[in-house]
Amino acid sequence: MPEIALINPPSPFLLDDKVFPPLGLLSISSYLKKYWHHPEVIDLAGGRGVGSIDADIVGIGATTPQYPEALKILYKLRMTGLEALYVIGGPHATCNPNTCLDFDVSVIGEGEQAMLHIAKDHPSDFPSRFTYQPFIENIDEIPFPDREAIDIHSYQYFIDDEPATAMITSRGCPYACGFCTSIWGRKVRMHSADYVINEIKEVQRLGFAGLMFFDDIFILDKHRLFKICEHLKNEHMVWRCFVRANLVSDEILRVIAESGCREIGIGVESGSQRILDVVNKGTTVQQNVNTIELAHKHKIRAKTFIIVGLPSESKETIAETERFLEKTKPDDLDVTIYQPFKDTPITNNPEKYDIHLSKIDPRYSFFKGIPGQYHSQVSTSGLSAEEIVAARDRIERKFKWWK
Repeated sequence: MPEIALINPPSPFLLDDKVFPPLGLLSISSYLKKYWHHPEVIDLAGGRGVGSIDADIVGIGATTPQYPEALKILYKLRMTGLEALYVIGGPHATCNPNTCLDFDVSVIGEGEQAMLHIAKDHPSDFPSRFTYQPFIENIDEIPFPDREAIDIHSYQYFIDDEPATAMITSRGCPYACGFCTSIWGRKVRMHSADYVINEIKEVQRLGFAGLMFFDDIFILDKHRLFKICEHLKNEHMVWRCFVRANLVSDEILRVIAESGCREIGIGVESGSQRILDVVNKGTTVQQNVNTIELAHKHKIRAKTFIIVGLPSESKETIAETERFLEKTKPDDLDVTIYQPFKDTPITNNPEKYDIHLSKIDPRYSFFKGIPGQYHSQVSTSGLSAEEIVAARDRIERKFKWWK
């Protein structure tokens, strides 16, 4: 069998890239091990150098802002004389495969079956430059992420002072926000409640008492949610998740609060209803207000996610967002600049929107970065790129409750 190395590049654009582990690569590792391969996961988060590698296949997973780091790793390994099949995967390769021609193969879509196919056929049948495998319909077939393949406890994340880590229990989002590209598509595939409960037990075995559920919308299936919550309630764990305001109810927030949920993240995006409608968000400002109020009623912290620079952004819509934040007083917020990802309704049809897109520079294609280092690649008729950055920074200074 070929020797396989899976590499997680660093993320120097983040304040700290040792918070959440690379679950995508860890899932590929566990899937390969299911079929008797023995990959090595090389985690470069935190600034570790790549060092020397002996492998027949080198797979690197990267988001768009990580891609320059992935290229550095590729060039360094080739300079060492390592003759391997170099594979790039992750969100950047899926959305921008034609920018990845320095690699031998770009994986488009999910990586588990694609990497298994590459490993199985190596070296007699090299895959084409682009490889795509159909989605795994029953994702319960995928083993738990291979958390013991890296130093999982070097990732420092806490919820109410309890050591916590991340889980992803579903793939996909049924909504079609104009600014979003979903590498998993609009069909949602969920792990069963029993699978999730067993993975929670595995996480507990590793010493974690807190969980961050990184599903796009953890509350999408209420029956599944309540079954998971019943288990969590008995385990006395603390946790966070992402919700969607149009799906929130008093009952849901009561149940998740009783099971240990300490915080919800809400994709508010803007305090302007006009902008929410323009980007097809499918929520209302009032629903967002109600969600924060219900969270506070049930003693759950509410963290809002704001995007500055969406189509038709203006001084007036920025003021509406500030008034929304002043009124609702969320416990925390992330405020970022709209990044025009490839193959979204906005980037495919910019003429239909009040937006001007600059040439995309991957160095600045991050949705979350370091304060003072944001760069806008968009402008509107109401705001220049520089004014968008200034508005983002002002909102963060005014409303971010630094811990």
